[in-house]
Amino acid sequence: FHTGLSARMTRCQLPPAPWWKPSRRAWRPTPSITSLHRSLDVISLRIGSIYGPLYYSMFNPASRMCHAALKGEEPDFSDRPNGTLTDADASDWTYVKDVARSIQLLHTADTLNHHIYNIGSGQATNNRQMFDAVRGVIPEAR
Repeated sequence: FHTGLSARMTRCQLPPAPWWKPSRRAWRPTPSITSLHRSLDVISLRIGSIYGPLYYSMFNPASRMCHAALKGEEPDFSDRPNGTLTDADASDWTYVKDVARSIQLLHTADTLNHHIYNIGSGQATNNRQMFDAVRGVIPEAR
């Protein structure tokens, strides 16, 4: 089974809440244990950062940059630390249709060799690269 997407993980910023460490650690063995004891094929999908059309929450920087550029405005990052982004901050951004295709391939595979699958592009893209891409399409973007 191969989706053509890399399974390499990149570090991401998680909220400074104490809940995620224990829950993430507890979740890792769950698909394997459930599969063994219940005779079910259970898999876990670890999906990275997604971008693409119809993204409505405007939480990710790519969406904010694109929408602001189309409106001729500066993107609003006032809810971020120091009210701005740094050029070097990066994440493993994956196009929504690639994520959907990966999920489809996992669900329709005859057999799966693992219980946990990472879905991502396999490379970190920083905010400067993202803004340069927006400016490549809309040169007057701010």
